Amino acid sequence: MSLWSEIESILPLVEKPARYIGGERGSVIKAHEGRATFALAFPEVYELGASHFGGLIIYNILNSEDDIVCERVYMPWEDMRAKLIERKIPLVTLETKTPLKNFDVVGFSLEHELSYTNVLDMLNLAGIPITSASRGEDDPIVIAGGVSAFNPEPMAPFFDAFYIGDAEVNLVDVVRFIGRNKGKIPRRELIRELARFDGIYVPALYKPRFIDGRFDGFEVEDEAPYPVKANIAPELKDEFYPKPPIIPWIEVVHNRLRVEINRGCPKGCRFCQAGFVYRPNREREVESIVSELRRNYELTGWAQIGVLSLSATDYSNIIPLIDSLRPWIEHENIEFSLPSIRPEKLSHETFRLIGFMRKTGLTFAPEAGTERLRAVINKPYDIDKLYWACEKAFQLGWRGVKLYFMIGLPTETDEDLFGIVEILRNVSRIAKRFKSNVRVTVSPFVPKPHTPFSWARQIDAAEIRRRGWLIKSRCPGNVNVDLRRAEVSILEGILSRGDRRLGDVIMRAWQKGAINAAWKESFKPELFFEAMSECGLSVDEFLRER
Repeated sequence: MSLWSEIESILPLVEKPARYIGGERGSVIKAHEGRATFALAFPEVYELGASHFGGLIIYNILNSEDDIVCERVYMPWEDMRAKLIERKIPLVTLETKTPLKNFDVVGFSLEHELSYTNVLDMLNLAGIPITSASRGEDDPIVIAGGVSAFNPEPMAPFFDAFYIGDAEVNLVDVVRFIGRNKGKIPRRELIRELARFDGIYVPALYKPRFIDGRFDGFEVEDEAPYPVKANIAPELKDEFYPKPPIIPWIEVVHNRLRVEINRGCPKGCRFCQAGFVYRPNREREVESIVSELRRNYELTGWAQIGVLSLSATDYSNIIPLIDSLRPWIEHENIEFSLPSIRPEKLSHETFRLIGFMRKTGLTFAPEAGTERLRAVINKPYDIDKLYWACEKAFQLGWRGVKLYFMIGLPTETDEDLFGIVEILRNVSRIAKRFKSNVRVTVSPFVPKPHTPFSWARQIDAAEIRRRGWLIKSRCPGNVNVDLRRAEVSILEGILSRGDRRLGDVIMRAWQKGAINAAWKESFKPELFFEAMSECGLSVDEFLRER
């Protein structure tokens, strides 16, 4: 029985078998012979991975090269995972059902710290040794990129190299180099040579140094670059984007046609990692955006479209863009959505232009409850304009608004929390007049690397719960408050700023059964905390001010 026949025999026994069959419109199949082979691995289930826009860009730029093959693989859900283990079937790619261990390169996209144990699980399912040091000459080169790779140290034991920054710059060159040299020069030498490429961090060349249990820098091997500087694409070229994007077989998290209008952010909020690691702000031309949307709409048939931006209203040509899109969108009866909006950028004219949008809700992110704290985090926000924008939206038929706030920000006091309550009460009064709803997400502040707050103290779980309850218990009944679980933020904070010692913690947590940690039903924080204790590490050590 062929490998695919074995997998086919499992499909009737698992939930959503379409996660594993491949063959979607927009996917690419090439012969492997004579080409460098790259398995693009996303350590989350298909519905999340297929929605990741960065993965679609990587898939496109690699498969645009005749001498490179890029195929996809996602974390199998628990039912499929159990069947693969039971029947000793290795993890394979969607396109050609090739085992991951047969590829030249396996490249993981690290977008969230809670997916780290899934990386180990996927390597194990693929039959690839989990640590870099234990891999042999015939094993793939295992690399990682994505926003979480900007602090690679917790995952350093498991990867041969990290790609830091925009893949569009030279990922093609890196993959081509590996494909041409794998098996021709010793593995150790090949990995060391990767450090010559801009934006490549090879952990084996950097030995962390600790004094009294605290990180104190690196011992860097001769000729290894230090620091490693991120790759930055100077412009967003039209050829980066897929034509068409892959159309998933099943409903995914972002089940719509999307277009990137800019990358980066001109604002510089001090807590926002994306705003710093994706600098500088780069914008696309209106004509390119409109052309891409119209072409891919014809090729895919999606009835919903949306723009990708950290804040769409910060795109300098947002008004001309909407003006250009509106006649076509109205004629085709397409649903159009914008991500988080800054109220100070809204006007009567803006509302006139976006009035054709599907009126399910608008999203605003004040983040903090007082002007003082918003100044600390460098996020000026006109609260009176927020109230005006909410009222205007309700008048024009929007059924609700969604607000985002953070708790635990540096210098925050209870007065700042009461400020959040006051804002919510005022928005609630406006919403009641129009019988509209208000949804609020309150997230604990997590210090992220490469931000001005990267060395700030993170409040502990008990204090997170106290501050969250202070807000929720004082909100009006028509305000739906979603408090993020404290342990999620604590674990995210530990891993986001952690050092190489956490590699042992991640390994032990995985061995204890910690997988799919980003999912509520599978999240077991006690396994990570037990692993930390066994490794002689304390939670407080990683939450402290640095």
